[in-house]
Amino acid sequence: MTQKDAIQRAETIVVNLQQQANAGVLFLGDEAIQVTLKRWQNHLNLLKR
Repeated sequence: MTQKDAIQRAETIVVNLQQQANAGVLFLGDEAIQVTLKRWQNHLNLLKR
């Protein structure tokens, strides 16, 4: 997997998590969801450096 592929995958995961939270499928009040989203956002930021 190239870095570009990894960035694209991470962006997709972050967007999907955010969309599911906005749709009420996932509850952002749930600490596990917050941690997962934050980890993927951090991972994405590291990949973009």
